[in-house]
Amino acid sequence: MSEDSKLKILTVILTRGAYISESAEIAFRTALRAHKKGYQVNVFLYLDGVWVAHIKGDKNFNNPGDWLKRVIRKGINVCMCHRCSSARDLVDGDYIEGVKPLGTYELVGMLRASDKVLTFGG
Repeated sequence: MSEDSKLKILTVILTRGAYISESAEIAFRTALRAHKKGYQVNVFLYLDGVWVAHIKGDKNFNNPGDWLKRVIRKGINVCMCHRCSSARDLVDGDYIEGVKPLGTYELVGMLRASDKVLTFGG
């Protein structure tokens, strides 16, 4: 595979929890758009961003959990910091199916393999 035909990799890091700002929605829209344009996309939920994976139920308003489910259905790799989720008492069964708990060492590997990295939070 030539360098020009190499699949580009984007890693999106979300550090902000749901309903604090529009960071989650913007991060997931960005991930979906990049995937549609042919990028391989990773999403990593970090710090308070892990709370987004906890929102499983329907809401009558913009729901970051629904956005996250769309991202997963598209085949985008979604992970969350295991230590961050453990510190917030999020355990197996508390979060949306398809989100993989990983350590920060795996995040470093994702970052090294990425052509672009975007962080949403603040």
